Amino acid sequence: MKQRLGIANALLGNSDLIILDEPTNGLDPNGMEEINELIIYLAKTFQKTFLYSLIFLRDRRDMQCKIEIDDMEGASPTITPFGMAALLPNIRLQTEFRNNNLKVLIDGESTDMPNRQKVLQKANKNSRVLKYDDLIHMKREERKAEVKGMEVVYIYHDQIDAAGHASESGVFSACDKTIVEIKNLVRILVNDFSAANIMITSDHGFLYTYEKFTEVDKISKENFEGLVEYGRRYAIMDEYANPSFLMPIKFVDEKSGLKGFAPKYNIRTKKHGGGINFVHGGSHFKKWLFH
Repeated sequence: MKQRLGIANALLGNSDLIILDEPTNGLDPNGMEEINELIIYLAKTFQKTFLYSLIFLRDRRDMQCKIEIDDMEGASPTITPFGMAALLPNIRLQTEFRNNNLKVLIDGESTDMPNRQKVLQKANKNSRVLKYDDLIHMKREERKAEVKGMEVVYIYHDQIDAAGHASESGVFSACDKTIVEIKNLVRILVNDFSAANIMITSDHGFLYTYEKFTEVDKISKENFEGLVEYGRRYAIMDEYANPSFLMPIKFVDEKSGLKGFAPKYNIRTKKHGGGINFVHGGSHFKKWLFH
């Protein structure tokens, strides 16, 4: 009851952003679930943004470990090639055109998935990069052989993005599945590898809009002068671009001569194919916070 009263009191101010400090503290699992469902309902109904910290009592009890949550600034545009590169050890990120594609580099090295082990090994030679799908299908002895003598093991999991791009409506069940898979992965890392420090990161968040988009909610790239690359929620342009209908965002490589922009409000850029409700790449407050 106290938690519900506290949430009600926070709503009285009619703020767009509401911050709750451990609203599930002291509740049993059923009570925790009820409060979480209440917050989701209020966010949808009143179009408000809730930030709240949680006490992971069930996870602590289940995993027998210390769990902490930390934040970091997202790289922009908030898309996989830039976000994944930003999570690798680097002094600064660079961009360069290779084979007509804009690539993100660290010390001249590509940060695409096949090259991430090379980038990591420059920082720590005892590093290994694996894909979650490959690791999970290995036998225990095969897993041990893969990471023997390694100090850093980087495991790439891509369930949410893959699901969102394949079928937008499947992204939320993919989020639930991801939590289950990562908890299982932690058990494997502890039991098979004797891992002591495990960091779970996210390269970017995503936005999902339930409402149907009309032509008023879209803009055409035909007016994007100096366009280098674009998506539904971002555009990369040359140094002379200054579009009044887009919002400037901090580009990950400020020395490249390129500029980053994002559509204002909840606008999407027109693009062939599906994927208009589930998007990433912009600078929405929620995407940066839940990175």
